[in-house]
Amino acid sequence: MPTSPLAAAGFAALAFLVLAVALLARRVVALGAALSRARQGEARFKLLAEHAVDAGWIVDCASQELLYLAPRAKDGFGLDPVELTTHLTEALPARIAGLLAGDAARRRQVAPFEQRRADGADLALEIHSTLIDGADGTPALLVGVLRDVSALDREKQHQEQAERRFASMLSHEFRSPLSTIDGAVQRLEMTAGDADEGTRKRYRKIAAAVERLLELIDQHLSPERMATLGRARQPDTLTPRALLEAAAKA
Repeated sequence: MPTSPLAAAGFAALAFLVLAVALLARRVVALGAALSRARQGEARFKLLAEHAVDAGWIVDCASQELLYLAPRAKDGFGLDPVELTTHLTEALPARIAGLLAGDAARRRQVAPFEQRRADGADLALEIHSTLIDGADGTPALLVGVLRDVSALDREKQHQEQAERRFASMLSHEFRSPLSTIDGAVQRLEMTAGDADEGTRKRYRKIAAAVERLLELIDQHLSPERMATLGRARQPDTLTPRALLEAAAKA
């Protein structure tokens, strides 16, 4: 029995509807999977933010509102969000204006930030911040992290103290034998009354060399000078061999 045009149209509409439902169901499943991945990513980001050493933050440039602040800023550093927002935004308009005027150094900045804990201890922080442009090409967000550098400061102080102790020890190790030599030369000069002029001249030369070595020790092996170890080498730094050669030429 032939199918009427009306029935054929009904079957076609039904088939189209079934196909549309299938495509919609597939789309819903895909969106559900994407939403699940997004939630997992959000959970991982939250976990990372809660356990990170640095404390991240985001400020909206237009409203100057704090959009995000990692829990560590309050729980770990003891910062008040309102006070922190004020500190982050007080120079923000001038910074944005400078960047728009062509000062590329305004894009990324690092600034020190001192914080007093509730127990009275000082906390040395660094604020690392970057201006992020929006769709119109102008700064839309100020993004950054708070970094605790107190441990680095303490380590630096310990290192400098160790260098000073080493300098003091090294200076003493050089001075002790030189002082002995100097004293011996002085006694020889006082007791060798019948020594010829050549011998006396050698005594004076030894004494002058010892004195020169002591001067060079004061100049190059002082605690202040040794504290520069590990930093940029000074142009007039001398080696022990150079010290001896300089003394021999005295």
